[in-house]
Amino acid sequence: TATAALLPGALALVRERYPAIHLRSVEVDVDDATSAVAAGRVGLAFGVDYPQAPIPRASDVALLVLATERFSIATPAGSAAQEEPASLFEFADRPWILPPEHTAYGRAIRMACRRAEFEPRVDHTVTDTASTLSLVAAGLGIAPATDLMLALRREGLTRVPLTERLERTLVLAHRREP
Repeated sequence: TATAALLPGALALVRERYPAIHLRSVEVDVDDATSAVAAGRVGLAFGVDYPQAPIPRASDVALLVLATERFSIATPAGSAAQEEPASLFEFADRPWILPPEHTAYGRAIRMACRRAEFEPRVDHTVTDTASTLSLVAAGLGIAPATDLMLALRREGLTRVPLTERLERTLVLAHRREP
């Protein structure tokens, strides 16, 4: 999500301001951002930090905070009774579309549900945000979503704000020493 929203503009800006610099991009798993930088596989990496499932830290890698986003629940258009803030627990009996439990995002959302005293019924396990939102729009479940995620798709969806503060922080991982 961060790559789709932020990388093209950043690369175009660098190309415009510094035409002699040649940049390459490589997709790495968001959960491996700090280890990819620490190992020297990439110079910079977008990462996502969740209070409930923090990004792994490496002593030689620093994290630059880009933004903090608050989650809402994406529901199929017309399926939510209201667009007013709702408790996470109000979605306990709905089918969920979530990433795998072993991912930081998957752990963070499941921990938030457990704090709200329910275990989400995951009908579809998906890692790609655009695919997740397409499944929601098709009426196959609900999913947590931030405004950045919803920039990939808004049609067919209703955004329901949460009363709980469920957040993620977008970071840029880089080596402490060049």
